[in-house]
Amino acid sequence: MTQDELLNALAGLRQARIGMVRAPHKPLLVLWLLGRFAAMGSTAVTYDEAEGPVSRLINDFGPTMSNPSQAKRS
Repeated sequence: MTQDELLNALAGLRQARIGMVRAPHKPLLVLWLLGRFAAMGSTAVTYDEAEGPVSRLINDFGPTMSNPSQAKRS
């Protein structure tokens, strides 16, 4: 993938919405994968490997949900 292809793919990244709030999981997953690539030289990962670290990022940097039932969807 060329740099332009990567930038176009990132620019086309769409975020889901939970009510009126944008869900942060895709951008945070991409940032985590970029960090993993910098540290390990690969972005190959299983869901089980990504679930914990990305969930922590969502909890730390995602929007605060006022309704507990909304928080379960993130």
